[in-house]
Amino acid sequence: MKFGDKEGKGYIYSNVGMEWTNYVIPLSDSVDLQVIISGVDVADGTDGGNVFKSLKFTVNQGEKK
Repeated sequence: MKFGDKEGKGYIYSNVGMEWTNYVIPLSDSVDLQVIISGVDVADGTDGGNVFKSLKFTVNQGEKK
């Protein structure tokens, strides 16, 4: 799944009787964002998918010394 210009890799697993979708999105060379979802269909064209695709993330690199 794409997040802006970033490509996230996802997988599905079961835990505590629920199915979970886990996405890992590299935001920079040293920072990854992990998004875990359960109970919401995030396939293309669904309400959950539209919300998921609308998320925006930025990395604050902080003050350089």
